[in-house]
Amino acid sequence: SIDRILCVIACGLVAIIIVSQICTFLGLPSSQSNCLIGGLTGGGLVLIALGHGGSIGLIPWIKVLGGFIGSLIVGFLLGFGITKLIELICKNMNKGKTNHFFNNGQIVSSALMNFVHGIQDGGKFIGITVLIFAILYQDKPLNAAVNAINGTWWIYLPVALVLFTGCLLGNKRILNSLGRG
Repeated sequence: SIDRILCVIACGLVAIIIVSQICTFLGLPSSQSNCLIGGLTGGGLVLIALGHGGSIGLIPWIKVLGGFIGSLIVGFLLGFGITKLIELICKNMNKGKTNHFFNNGQIVSSALMNFVHGIQDGGKFIGITVLIFAILYQDKPLNAAVNAINGTWWIYLPVALVLFTGCLLGNKRILNSLGRG
């Protein structure tokens, strides 16, 4: 039923909030994508366990886990390789000039990374919003309006700016643990 589906979605969103706050308090990085998938799956498993029907597809889960593991491996290898390449290129350069260049570059790259992160995470939350409206207003005129909003570029901009600002202003514990730990 619609109530059960909305309950599962709410579980996924609450899981994001709880895990993000715990990780932020402890200074640990977290993935809202992992939290969302875990929360939605956990909510679905509870409904199954309580006898309300449904199923968790094995093939989609294998794809998700493959993406998580693959992105970790590829990210680590690319990060390691690019770092070694930059060290090799800058090995004989003036340390003062390279430090100045990279200090300024970190500010620019951090701003760009936070903005792109906001666009990417914004898409997930916009998708959840569209999903909720589509469930609530099945066969109603609003469903067409929700479908029209989905995928338009301008809806991502305010979400990306909010997430960018939050990352820029907050998460000092995470930045300190990653930067110094």
